[in-house]
Amino acid sequence: MAAAITAGTTAVSAPKEMTFRQLEDSVQIWLKELEGLEKDFHDQASTINQADSLLINNAYKISQLNDTLEKLKADQANIDRQLDFIIFQQNELEKLLEPLENCKIEGTTDPASSEREFTYSLVESVNNDLQSIGSDLEVFIKKLNDMKSSQDSHDPLNAINKVLNAHMDALMYIETQVQSLKTSIDLS
Repeated sequence: MAAAITAGTTAVSAPKEMTFRQLEDSVQIWLKELEGLEKDFHDQASTINQADSLLINNAYKISQLNDTLEKLKADQANIDRQLDFIIFQQNELEKLLEPLENCKIEGTTDPASSEREFTYSLVESVNNDLQSIGSDLEVFIKKLNDMKSSQDSHDPLNAINKVLNAHMDALMYIETQVQSLKTSIDLS
């Protein structure tokens, strides 16, 4: 056992003496290794900075998309209110026209002709308003469809587009009903 300790100490014993040239070579090797590690560090830091910049940009885009979605929700609520108002006007108009149609069916002429003319002008006014709103919605929907073709199918704007298309169909139905009322008034 003493021999093993002696053998072990001789291997670790006296370090070799190093010359200045050897020390200088070792320092150069260490500097090259340090430069390599520094380059790796800068490369990794650059990659992290790029990823961080991408995350910040995506967060900004998500924020903008959320703002746009909130604006579209407000626009949708406004369109719903306008459609409700139009439906209310349509119902009121039908109530006003019903007695006039009954009078024409009976064939009686009365002083209500001025009121009939007034109601007819209201029908035309509502019809013109509906056509204007319909054309505005049509332009808006075309723009949304154009945007849809360039966007992802999972985009929330697609759902809004579908709702607006349904509203456009409802307006077209209302316009058809107004036209039939106008025709029935013209025939009377």
